[in-house]
Amino acid sequence: MDDVKSAIKENLLPPGVKPPEKVKKNSFVGTIDRETFPHLPNDEKESIIESLMDEIIRPALANDGGGLEVIKVEDNNVIIKYQGACGSCPSSTGGTLAAIERALKGYCDPNLEVTISSS
Repeated sequence: MDDVKSAIKENLLPPGVKPPEKVKKNSFVGTIDRETFPHLPNDEKESIIESLMDEIIRPALANDGGGLEVIKVEDNNVIIKYQGACGSCPSSTGGTLAAIERALKGYCDPNLEVTISSS
């Protein structure tokens, strides 16, 4: 796909004009402090988890027509609800849930547990 994009840009721009350079956005992930995260109030934990979901998880789910909502963060428990195609996908309760939990454990706190809302 990148080859196609490059070819289009090269052939659509006037000769001698270079395409604008992409500005690299700083990643939110690098700002998470794993040492202080476990001691934060639940609302701050939820805010961090929401930002992490926005940067890493939601774009991947959106590629397949799905999404997720963080319902609640309480201590080490994160409750989510799948949206769109993820709600009916059989892998959402297995592989996808495990991947989300792995990401949260890796970036935030190894003691976090992610569950799917029953409502």
